[in-house]
Amino acid sequence: MCCKGVLYARDASKTCCGTSYLRKNQASDVCCGNTFHIQQADYQCCYGDYIQVSSGRVCCPKSQGGTVVGLGNACCGDNPYNKNDPSKVCVCGTLYDPVPPRKCCGGKVVAAAQVCCGDETNGAEYDLERSKSCCGTRYVPSDTSLCCKGSAGDIVVCTRPCFR
Repeated sequence: MCCKGVLYARDASKTCCGTSYLRKNQASDVCCGNTFHIQQADYQCCYGDYIQVSSGRVCCPKSQGGTVVGLGNACCGDNPYNKNDPSKVCVCGTLYDPVPPRKCCGGKVVAAAQVCCGDETNGAEYDLERSKSCCGTRYVPSDTSLCCKGSAGDIVVCTRPCFR
């Protein structure tokens, strides 16, 4: 039997639980953190820990390891929060007031009015210019540039002389 890449001798009385191959005490046991736990109301597997997470609360992973449970329905970095609450917005893993508007670009918090070429993790921000467009993480003149995928899958910007 193979449990997430770990090989075990087959045993009809055992079941995979993560990378472990164990016997359940009861059919209703819950697998969490490579071990079985007795199923309990208001408990859930939270990043490898079987802990109490009551209704209206959410479990979030801590960047230094472990977990935190708090009021909310989503995580923003280490912080539980209510994503339906308009008084806070999550940007790049940190909670902010909604004004001024901001967004995440390349792992940095930038003004919402800026152009982000790329995405939240791998991107670069630029001031808006109507004559330019994104080509990967570069912001290039639209009328004199051609954005192509290179043979290695990379993004290549070709300027006017190369596309005659």
